[in-house]
Amino acid sequence: LVAPFALGFGLAGAVVSTLIGVCIVGLALAAAEHPARISAHQAFDYGIAFAAVVAAVPLALSGDAAAALFLGAVGLALLALDAVTRYSQRAS
Repeated sequence: LVAPFALGFGLAGAVVSTLIGVCIVGLALAAAEHPARISAHQAFDYGIAFAAVVAAVPLALSGDAAAALFLGAVGLALLALDAVTRYSQRAS
């Protein structure tokens, strides 16, 4: 949530990356308090990762290279993390 200001994103890049960051933090906090079904959590994780990668394209086309590179890298890192995560329910 600090990256847009630290890396000098344009207005659109700052708004998009802040929204994606808020979604990531919100999902983590919601899952900690009220665990959802495993398949729903996995779908949200992949959705946020794909959203970050897709949002990087219009940012790159509009000339906000820093935001595009950051969101593209974050999205690909999240996709890699999701691919190696074993989604399973905790033993109670």
